[in-house]
Amino acid sequence: LPADDRHYFPFYAKCVELNVPVSIHASANWTTGRPSELGHPRHFDRVACTFPELKLILSHAGYPWVLEACLLAWKHPNVYLELAAHRPRYFTAPGAGWEPLLRYGRTTIQDKILYGSGAFLIGRSPADLLAEMRAVPLPPEVMEKWLWRNAAALLGIDAVEVQRLAAGIRG
Repeated sequence: LPADDRHYFPFYAKCVELNVPVSIHASANWTTGRPSELGHPRHFDRVACTFPELKLILSHAGYPWVLEACLLAWKHPNVYLELAAHRPRYFTAPGAGWEPLLRYGRTTIQDKILYGSGAFLIGRSPADLLAEMRAVPLPPEVMEKWLWRNAAALLGIDAVEVQRLAAGIRG
């Protein structure tokens, strides 16, 4: 069922009540048993209108409907775009469809982009994908937001706590 099917509404209401972000597949579907249309960002507009407090994460940033996904993130205060399962090296490839993300992601929705490697889905190491991400031409302060600040803010994690956790992972 599409994300705006009313069968999901009690679940969304409970997530609002518990202040739990919801991440839903919002992209083309590569399985042959489901139509790609189910992941089209248009299905999330009604959800965000009906549940404006719901923290809604459009997984895979709505690809290939990136412009529509960017506009929803711009329109709705609690709609975010997550970039996992895409190779960052293609974000700047001409004609790949990521131009709206790079345009609006530097400005109007820079606080709405969440990076996750999705390494297990695309067969590359997290380190390799992070290196690709760091090569995307973004201002350093925007890159920092995409890589961790936006996710920390969305999840209510203090920046000092993130740095402590990161030090523990490295150590």
